[in-house]
Amino acid sequence: MTKKYGKNSFQKSWKTILSHHEQQSSANQEEKTGPLIPAELREPEETPEVSSASSALTEAETESVTGLESSLAQTDESHRDPAPETVENPPAVPELKPDYGTSVLTADTQIKGDLQCLADLEVHGQIYGSLFCEGRVFVDGEVNGGIQAQNVTLNHAKIQGDILCAGELEVLEQSVITGNLQAEKITLNGRIKGNLYCKNLLVLMACSYVEGDIITGKISVQEGAQMTGSLTTSESENG
Repeated sequence: MTKKYGKNSFQKSWKTILSHHEQQSSANQEEKTGPLIPAELREPEETPEVSSASSALTEAETESVTGLESSLAQTDESHRDPAPETVENPPAVPELKPDYGTSVLTADTQIKGDLQCLADLEVHGQIYGSLFCEGRVFVDGEVNGGIQAQNVTLNHAKIQGDILCAGELEVLEQSVITGNLQAEKITLNGRIKGNLYCKNLLVLMACSYVEGDIITGKISVQEGAQMTGSLTTSESENG
């Protein structure tokens, strides 16, 4: 049985073949070049150079930020107040004593009883009692009692009592003492009835008179000085 093809049938077959051929060509083209998308609609592809530059820029920005943070931290540390130093054993603060003026006991004044003074003292009157002074004592009056002071100077004075002096004792002309004397250094040009102990140097001047025993480290005797009693010096004890 022979199949006949008419004109219409031939045209349909030819169109089918062309359509199939076009589809096949389009498919092959897509496999080679990808889908047919207009160039203006395609997304631009990043090249390796652009990607590397972007990465380097990011690293530079990171390093810059890190350096800025470090600089700010150092600046903050430099502006902080230093921690207070702890002193384990602070030096002792010396005690400050008030600066007292010199106290003066006038010639028309009498004191009955003991007297204690924190400053220097001048006695021109009379004291019937013991005298304690932390400073220097100058007497040209009369004291019926003992004297204890840092330094003592007697001038035309009359003392009935022992004198204990931490520093220097000066007994000037026409001073009369009935009692024992003890001091670091003694200069004597008056009269004393009592024992005398001098730790360092004893100076007996021309008008001096001592009735009692003397113990001293060193002694200097001027012509005219008089002594009644024993004399002991550290030099004689050492040979």
